[in-house]
Amino acid sequence: MQDKGYNSVKRSLLKDIIEGRFAEGKLPRRIEMATMYNTTISTCTKAVAELVSEGRLRTVSGVGTFANDVPIRHPLYFLIHSLKQPLYMQTAKVLSEMAPKYGFSPTFIIETGACVEEEPNILRKIYSDPQAFVAFYSIMNSKSLPIIQRNGSRTIVYRFGDSELKGKVSRLSFNRAHGESLAAEYLVQLGHKRIAHILTCATPHYNGNFQNALGIAGIRQNKRLVIRLPKWDISANSEHWAMVQKSYERIMALSNRPTAVFCHNNQLGIMFAEYCIKMGMKVPDEISIVGYEGQLLQEHASIKLTSAGPSIEKIADWTFRKMLNNCLPIEDIEFPCELFLGETSAPPL
Repeated sequence: MQDKGYNSVKRSLLKDIIEGRFAEGKLPRRIEMATMYNTTISTCTKAVAELVSEGRLRTVSGVGTFANDVPIRHPLYFLIHSLKQPLYMQTAKVLSEMAPKYGFSPTFIIETGACVEEEPNILRKIYSDPQAFVAFYSIMNSKSLPIIQRNGSRTIVYRFGDSELKGKVSRLSFNRAHGESLAAEYLVQLGHKRIAHILTCATPHYNGNFQNALGIAGIRQNKRLVIRLPKWDISANSEHWAMVQKSYERIMALSNRPTAVFCHNNQLGIMFAEYCIKMGMKVPDEISIVGYEGQLLQEHASIKLTSAGPSIEKIADWTFRKMLNNCLPIEDIEFPCELFLGETSAPPL
């Protein structure tokens, strides 16, 4: 029989207690517990003894061991490469707010791009706490990889890069191609035939799956309807507004103006919608605007953007349930996108 280690058994016990697996909070006998968690009786005894000392369990002589009504908490760390990237920052923020519901607290957001050389040491310190879990967007230092590999049971990575981690860590990726296709199909179904596409991608010839999906729907690709903002991701907010203004002016200057615009991300989509309204346009009656990133970045927006993207609630639920199960089984998951309808889309007049 494989001894999984008492810390692993502790986490499994806490997960099962949270999910109400044990009737009236009473734990099974150690021999049953050992079979349940594929480990030894002595390991279960040590895990239970430590939980009792922490006040999470109590023993009643001659009756058994019971769960106390003590909040069960795991520290949770989100490592992102830049606090200035709205998508990563907002995702980490939303997940942090949802974490306590699943028993993860306190939560921390760490910007590793500002301390690349220190990333391995930061990880060693985090993983030294056997109750701590880590979620990554980007791994900035290659020396961090072996540390992460050794702690796959407490780590989630939100990308499919870093081939060294395949089979060692559970990884989640967002299917952007699916999201862009959903947006294109939706606008075509509404009846739009001239649709502009504003990209923030720096790749010169990248059109994405949005343009491909338009082609499949019978909408001819028109290079004049594609606007590229390659410096968006490295620019300040004031520069973003200047880019939005120029994009608006280009679109309005076209003799046969588009009736809809697809924006590469929600930040751009919201800013473009707000600028259109500022200039006196009626959104969505005169122009429909759809973004990509789903529900993210919309908390304080003045207008609710229609957007395709992954569900943040489903991402959170998958992440936290996975962590409560020691991140097992180790797997790669590609999350599908959904279309979230807002106030910025309608059939053309």
